Amino acid sequence: MTESPTFRTFIGIPLPEGVQDELDFWLEAREQTSPNSASGPRQIPSANRHVTLHFLGNLSNRERTRLCQNLSQVLKNTTAFELILDKLEYFPDAKSPIVAATCETTPALDQLWILCAEALQQSHLQHLISTRKFRPHITLIRNRRCQQELEYTERNDKPGLPAITFPVEQVSLYDSQINHLGSSYRAIHTVTLNQ
Repeated sequence: MTESPTFRTFIGIPLPEGVQDELDFWLEAREQTSPNSASGPRQIPSANRHVTLHFLGNLSNRERTRLCQNLSQVLKNTTAFELILDKLEYFPDAKSPIVAATCETTPALDQLWILCAEALQQSHLQHLISTRKFRPHITLIRNRRCQQELEYTERNDKPGLPAITFPVEQVSLYDSQINHLGSSYRAIHTVTLNQ
């Protein structure tokens, strides 16, 4: 019997265009003032930026269809809210080659994480719910050189990440594809939160 194909999948929060523009502006300014900018860290394309709520790994089409239905159901009464991105740090720790924009979690964000976990339980995917503490972040730079350049920014009083108000208005189920150019993410189902 032929096995059903599976797809790398995660639940995440897409970024509104205005937030993407502010991050692009900061990244361009950082690149102009950083040493070795021509061969420096690899910036994450704006189309790939998001806040991951739950990474799920490989799911079948049937599993994804059921999860889409349950996400829409559990989030139907959820109201949009705001976060403030105000930190730039190595993620998940100081030894990491990843630089991320981070924010403090809020009761509304914690509740959103819990509701998505409920959708996973209803889809019989509870074994995919992470036991790690949820730490909201947006990956901006991924490269072993990023630590050197962020330290350069700090030493020379270059502007850090400005506080960016981030409206959380949607939750998406993403398909993650890997090719010779790297990873690309595509929203296959989106739930718009109530205003």
